[in-house]
Amino acid sequence: WNKIIFIGFNALTKAEEKIIKYLIDNDKAEILWDADEYYLKNIQQEAGWFLRKYFKTWKQTDIKWKEDNFANDNKNITVIGVPQNIGQAKVNGEILLNLDTDDQQETAVVLADENLLTPVLNSIPENINEFNVTMGFPLKLTPLYDLFDSIFTLQENAEKFNKIQKFKKFKFYYKDVLKILNHPYIQKLSEFTSKDNSSFLLNNSILEIKSSNKILFTIDELIMKYLNFGDNHSNIIKSLFTDWKQQPLIALENFTFLIEQLRNIFIGLGANSEIKQNYNDYKIELEYLYSFAKIIKRIKTLLSDFNFINNIKTFHSIFNQVINISTIPFYGEPLKGIQIMGMLETRTLDFKNVIMLSVNEDLIPSGKNPNSFIPYDIKREFNLPAYKEKNAVFAYHFYRLLQRSKNIYLLYNTEANDLGGGDKSRFITQIINELPKYNPKINIEEKLLSVPPVKDKNNYNIEIPKTNNIIEKLKQKAMSGLSPSSLNSYRNCSLQFYFKEIIGLGEVEEVEETIDAATLGTVIHDVMFTLYKPYLNTALNVDIVKKMIPMVKDLTHGSFIKHYKNSDVNYGKNLLIVNVANNFIKNFLKEEIKFITENQKKGNTIIVNYLEEKFESLIKINTSGEYNTIKLKGTTDRIDTVGNTLRIIDYKTGRVETKELNVKEWEKLMDDSQLAKSFQLLMYAYLFYKNQQINSQYIEAGIITFRNLSNGFMKVALNGSTHIDEPSFLEFENVIKQLLETIFDINIAFRQTDIIDNCKYCSFKSICNR
Repeated sequence: WNKIIFIGFNALTKAEEKIIKYLIDNDKAEILWDADEYYLKNIQQEAGWFLRKYFKTWKQTDIKWKEDNFANDNKNITVIGVPQNIGQAKVNGEILLNLDTDDQQETAVVLADENLLTPVLNSIPENINEFNVTMGFPLKLTPLYDLFDSIFTLQENAEKFNKIQKFKKFKFYYKDVLKILNHPYIQKLSEFTSKDNSSFLLNNSILEIKSSNKILFTIDELIMKYLNFGDNHSNIIKSLFTDWKQQPLIALENFTFLIEQLRNIFIGLGANSEIKQNYNDYKIELEYLYSFAKIIKRIKTLLSDFNFINNIKTFHSIFNQVINISTIPFYGEPLKGIQIMGMLETRTLDFKNVIMLSVNEDLIPSGKNPNSFIPYDIKREFNLPAYKEKNAVFAYHFYRLLQRSKNIYLLYNTEANDLGGGDKSRFITQIINELPKYNPKINIEEKLLSVPPVKDKNNYNIEIPKTNNIIEKLKQKAMSGLSPSSLNSYRNCSLQFYFKEIIGLGEVEEVEETIDAATLGTVIHDVMFTLYKPYLNTALNVDIVKKMIPMVKDLTHGSFIKHYKNSDVNYGKNLLIVNVANNFIKNFLKEEIKFITENQKKGNTIIVNYLEEKFESLIKINTSGEYNTIKLKGTTDRIDTVGNTLRIIDYKTGRVETKELNVKEWEKLMDDSQLAKSFQLLMYAYLFYKNQQINSQYIEAGIITFRNLSNGFMKVALNGSTHIDEPSFLEFENVIKQLLETIFDINIAFRQTDIIDNCKYCSFKSICNR
């Protein structure tokens, strides 16, 4: 060419700098800079750093396209702090909604964070018919990437487990399996690939895996036992759950097969769709599949050319690196409608209205962490660009975009998280402090969008009146029997009693990955029963208890196998919990030996009378002028006799405090949740009293906690006395009657408790919105 014109450049590479300088010096080229006096003449302004350098070194005096917009133009700048990224997308939608139709053609939405693209697109108002996206959609944000990443995680975790445990067969972690099976694409796969109700079968399989309580599954188990849906599905399931044997080629073959299957589904769904919008949705899915198919082909080429990718970890890393720089291009009309773009796409473009999102520090400008192996000192020595130059580039783009704009909205995230946020960009602070002084016609308004406080949850009350159906259920409960735990539910919260006892709600079924407290308690009770059962109604001595100690390990292990089904108790946290149970029981037996020795010196004989004994009793109450008979029931862990004292003992594996066993007023037993253990023990004692002839025995009820055996037998104290006599039983009977009359009174509804602390460990607090 006779002449070359360079337009809109700012930061030049060394090569560009030399070429352009040479061509200008030889009168072969001209350069048109796009700059403003505001950031050129102020040497503190990093936006003009590169331009000032070139003007000085090239000795340019006739600088074209150097304007003074910041000094002369009217500008309205609104700075809005918004909680969370989704909030920014919603506010952006509100701003767009209020734009005039003519202004839509001159508006840019600029995203500093590409992760905002999806929420921004989903928040565009319906009245905006035309918009153009100039930035690509990142592949790492697609559901297909999430599926592939889940499969990688499945394989890598399986490899770790199998290396540690040295299993004979390859096993997969249940959470990884469930994540894949719950993925929407796999659900679609299940719906489409068979005429039978395979979607129902798949969801049933998910429930079975959860209820199996297994942590690790072999491939054969998954395919044969849980995911056996017939021939149409077997190959698909095998492609998801197979041993890659650390060979990337096997992984690529499985991915290719999965893409083909998904492609057939979405083509089929698109062809059968009656709604055009749905068809367009499936076209997007097909674009995802096409992009991933290309990437897999590229990686196959890499594998054939280079042999260093020889394990799944390296393959996963390469896969992620390729995905991270890959985007799906959008096709639109750049001359129509609102323009949605990234920061770098705004170069040389001017808009009347600019809405910029994520104007946060570490995003605009980006942080100091360099993506380079070259240390900062070496960069300085060889004049390579570092973070200072990078910040100057961002500053130029920022100010140049604002240069000719009239209405500017700068949104930033007020909430701190792993991806940045919380701190607005220093560029915002600069323009707030400098621009109104530089030009009074520039109006800057700051806003902070706050989420209104949630209405006090305590004001949201639930009341369940006692309908005929509920009364019928209560009558059934009266016949089958009420236990101390069910009555404690009512004492804790009458609504909790309704959920648990009347409509039969339970906790959500989840895989018990490690042994929970309930299972630990069940095992200890089971082992204690087995150890002492042969010696019922026999005077205990030191030799008997010493014989029990060697039996503890095998009994405990066997009980865990029985109660913690299908799961391994021989490694990890489970093994630690098994050892804790062993130590709990052995320490109890050692304390029992001390207790027997001390009592033998006093001439007291210790006899275990009952173990896990069920007691029942009928009680009559007066409700609405009618007498109803209610069955009470309970199972005591142990009842023994020490001399002339009869002890009713409840085993606990948790912590027990003395105040929980100190009853100062009988009325407190009606609703004080802190006295739940006292209520339980007194009810056991009451049931025993109603079933057995009490002679001159001194009755005590209490707890032995395995957590702190040094406390010994912790007794219930009634107004300071640990002796439970006949008047005490009559007082407790009155408490029981009052409680039951409240439960069976048709005029008293089931209500939430007013004591919020009672809700802390309630299984139903999400229903109550507590």
